[in-house]
Amino acid sequence: MDPLDMLLLTIVLWIAWKLSDDFDGGKRSKLPIGG
Repeated sequence: MDPLDMLLLTIVLWIAWKLSDDFDGGKRSKLPIGG
């Protein structure tokens, strides 16, 4: 896989996780990126 593709995939997954976390009321903020 292209490093750029991996970076984009990571960003997309992070955004999706962040949105779902916010939608869920922030109950899953246990991960380091949860802030």
